Amino acid sequence: MTKLKKLFARRTKTEDKELEEFRQLLEVPDTFEDGFSLASFIGSLFVALVMVPGSLYMSLVAGMGIGGAAQWVTVLLFVEVAKRANAKLSRAQLFILFYMSGLVMTQAVSPLFTQFLVRSDAAVTSGVANLIPAWVAPANLDKAPRSFLTKAWMPAIGLIVFQQIMDRISSAILGYGLFRLTSDIERLPFPMAPIGAQGILAVAEQVDGSAKSAGTSVRWRMFCIGTGIGMIFGLIYMAVPTLSGAFFDETLMIFKIPFADFTPYTQNFLPATATGFSFDLGNVVLGMTMPFFSMLGSFVGLIFTFVMNPILYNMGMMQTWERGDTTVLTLFANNIDFYFSFQIGISLAIALYGIVLSVKNIRRSQSKQNTKTQNYKHSLEDLSKKRGHMPSWLFLITYLISCTGYIVVSGFLIGWHPGVMIVLFFFGFIYTPLISYVTARLEGMAG
Repeated sequence: MTKLKKLFARRTKTEDKELEEFRQLLEVPDTFEDGFSLASFIGSLFVALVMVPGSLYMSLVAGMGIGGAAQWVTVLLFVEVAKRANAKLSRAQLFILFYMSGLVMTQAVSPLFTQFLVRSDAAVTSGVANLIPAWVAPANLDKAPRSFLTKAWMPAIGLIVFQQIMDRISSAILGYGLFRLTSDIERLPFPMAPIGAQGILAVAEQVDGSAKSAGTSVRWRMFCIGTGIGMIFGLIYMAVPTLSGAFFDETLMIFKIPFADFTPYTQNFLPATATGFSFDLGNVVLGMTMPFFSMLGSFVGLIFTFVMNPILYNMGMMQTWERGDTTVLTLFANNIDFYFSFQIGISLAIALYGIVLSVKNIRRSQSKQNTKTQNYKHSLEDLSKKRGHMPSWLFLITYLISCTGYIVVSGFLIGWHPGVMIVLFFFGFIYTPLISYVTARLEGMAG
């Protein structure tokens, strides 16, 4: 027992040392400045008009978008334009430009997929196509012009606009509220936050000359090396099959897109186990960046599924899976039979622990009237003023308005079906706040 305690203590120290190394990559700034400018707005328009169509095309062809490439291309393009115009972009402006570019890409919702779903062979043969309402996607468009700006598309377009507005309001305000709760009150470390900022800092150093030179900056050197590796891999992985399929009769695919499916070949000795293999080099780089114990936990979880899935299948707990199912069907069946409820249980445990810990921290800060607590309260107040924090009551009101708006609009669309309304109320006012808090805590603790 003593040896086990020593081993656990040694591992805890190793984890803390590693997480502390991640946290020390950046220091919390003393001053905060507004980075929203005309350049940020123009950069967002550039992404929306140029990058989003390319991302949609890649998602239709290869099943994946262009990821963060659009963000970095936009940032680097505007940096070079600013240099030649003898203008200077501050770090705050670079970050806002990067953030808004990513926002446009992640929110690039297009009716292309819903239109494909309505007219797909699977939906037609199963009889689902005629049951999909017009506010999702119109079904009969054979004689209509090839444009979304038609009368038939107005209900679907209006619903997308409503969703985007409500999502932006709720995520911007509520997401920041969860950050304040986990960062300022619970003081979670957020170990991976400095990693995400290294790329912007590399560009900022190259712009403002804070490093000795562009060639000696470690961040800029690593940024350029990573860019070169990504370009070579992207050329082999994405460009070759896309261009060969466009210009020739056959598609030349060196690496299987989006992944190689080995599940039908391993089903005899690994039943109900997904064994698809992705060749995305980004996952390898991400694994090299993440903390060691984080990746070790992911590996243990993978081995857990390889061991437990056959056992659960033989016990009759995974009845949805059938022999011959692909990786996607296997993952879907396993989530329905077991892992969805398993993840809910883990989320509830983390949420309860986090809520209890938060209440204890708040009570401790309110009950103890010592100098340290008072200094911490003053530091929180000063930090709120520097950041321009919104009042706490705004978070609750925003969530009530957005959630109620979603439920009301859904009620009009589905005819106020009692069973569905109960589910909406449960997800809106119970499950969603709980899972959002769990996600924020996990990001704050482990990234």
